[in-house]
Amino acid sequence: MLRSPLVVAWKNSTNVVAAPRWATEYHPPGLYNGTSVVVSKSSSVNATHWTANLLVNGGSSWYGGSVKSSGSATFGWGLSSRPLANPASVDSSIGFHNVGKGHFEIDITTARNSPRDFESIKSKW
Repeated sequence: MLRSPLVVAWKNSTNVVAAPRWATEYHPPGLYNGTSVVVSKSSSVNATHWTANLLVNGGSSWYGGSVKSSGSATFGWGLSSRPLANPASVDSSIGFHNVGKGHFEIDITTARNSPRDFESIKSKW
């Protein structure tokens, strides 16, 4: 998705690595300094799959757009089978989404947590 903040994640051995990115053209996106990503200790990797539980700060608004705090929002996904040159590094170049890509909607209103619940969730990270 061009000119929108991206969060990319991948497994590295038994860990999950995630990084904020920004795509300005159809080339591997560079790191996005306006956003930070924290990988929760509840993220996991095993022999058959991996799960990334992420806390993203600064990814809901950007120059030229934003995600509203209520209603629905469209998100995109992409999947690549190409290996990373340095999977331990958050700034490793990522491959084009050659396996698949698409969009989905999230109802932000029903996905929201109360401030108290959110602080409780964060405290377990």
